[in-house]
Formats: sequence, structure tokens, C-alpha cells
Amino acid sequence: MTNNNIKAQARWFLLVVICIWITACSDPTSNDVPLGTPATHLPLIPVQSSQVIFATMEDLLKHTDIVILGRPVGEKGIINTAREVSDLTKTDPDMFSIGQVYEVEVIRYIKGEGANSLFVVQHQGTVFLNTQELSESAIEAARERENVIPLAINERYVMFLAFSEFAYEGYPTEQLVGGVGHPWRFRINELDCVQAEDLDSFWLLNYFPPQTLDGFIQWIENPALYGGSFPYPAPEDQYQCDMGSLSKPYP
Repeated sequence: MTNNNIKAQARWFLLVVICIWITACSDPTSNDVPLGTPATHLPLIPVQSSQVIFATMEDLLKHTDIVILGRPVGEKGIINTAREVSDLTKTDPDMFSIGQVYEVEVIRYIKGEGANSLFVVQHQGTVFLNTQELSESAIEAARERENVIPLAINERYVMFLAFSEFAYEGYPTEQLVGGVGHPWRFRINELDCVQAEDLDSFWLLNYFPPQTLDGFIQWIENPALYGGSFPYPAPEDQYQCDMGSLSKPYP
């Protein structure tokens, strides 16, 4: 096996296994990013990873700094969350991991505390720079391959988030956050019913069934109520919830 192949495999392994915690610092050689991305230095950013799955509320809460009831109000820029294996202070020269930043208005802190608005980073795919140039079309194609479910602007969510370790230009430490694994976001419909929003939402019903917002918040505030896991199916007398538009949340 050639050195180039070994290096490529190492990069891919790092991206898959630890993409939820991606270290970043100043990188003066970074390429400019299209779509109006702010010129930033990248921090330690937690992002959604298909390799990290939580089956109990207790486990999910262990890995979160804050839980919010919030509303995305707009898209910001995108950042590269892929790191160079041999020097994690630099972006990977062969990979651009798309980190879409959303500005989120905080309606309520269910766990922890913080600013009234946050910048939430969502992983939305990867562009391999050794085979193509970074462009709007390449980014959109990567998003389609990832089958991304973007955050819906002006909709309400319960989000399980962790803060970045470092501040950088445009995104201060106290406001930069990301999801910690699956599930990290739960969409709320107009009837105040809550459902996990995830590509693999079917299996999540066994661990996080749809329920009322009040019941869900109660579970977050006291996860030991159900011995770490929710009874399934949910008791109809207390947690019955008409999911309405959330019964088919994805187009």
C-alpha cells in the first residue's frame, strides 16, 4: 500500500470516527468559501455524526451542555469542519466537510443557560477536493448525496447541543454550538407535539416516541422518571399526541 493510500485512509477514518468533535484553530492558508461565508478561524465544533447514537435520555443529556427550545431565524455561512490528520490546526487539503451555520433564537433553556441567540452548526455533506473544485454546484451535489434534512426556518425545535471550545471571528464561544449525535433535534408542530427529526426516524420511535411538549420537557428535566428510557408505546392517557403535520415530517 502506498503512502498516499495510507494517508487517505487515515483521513477518512478520522472523519468518520471523531467528526462529532473536530478541532480547529487559525488557518491562514484556508481557501475562501463561496456562498458568502464569513472569514473565520475554526474552533472545536460538535457536529451531527451518523456514528453516534443515543438510545436513552440519560445518555443524550450526558453529552450535551445545553438543551433549548428554539427557532432557526436564518442561514449564515458554511465552514469546513474537516481537519488535516497530521496537524489538526489546519483544514484538510483534500476534504471540505460542509458545516452549515444557522442563527437560532432561543425561546427557553431547558438545560443550562446562555445567550438569547445561538449559531448552530449542522453537517451537510463532504466535498472531496482531490477530485473536484469547491463550488456551489459541488456543495449542492454533496448535500444531495448526504440526503440532508436542513433545519426549517421559523419552525420550533427542542435541540440537544454542545458548545465549541474556542471562539473565532464571527462566532463567539458562548454562541457557537452543534448537535452531539442522533437524535439531537426534535421538531414541534402547531399542536405542541414533539417528534425526532432524523433520516432514520422510524427506529427512534422505540426510544423517543412522539409526545406532548410538556411531557417531553418533563422527561428532560427528570430523565430518571422512566429509568433512563421511555415506556413504549407511550401511555395514551398522559402522552397521547396528535402529530398532525409531523406524522410525515419529510418531503
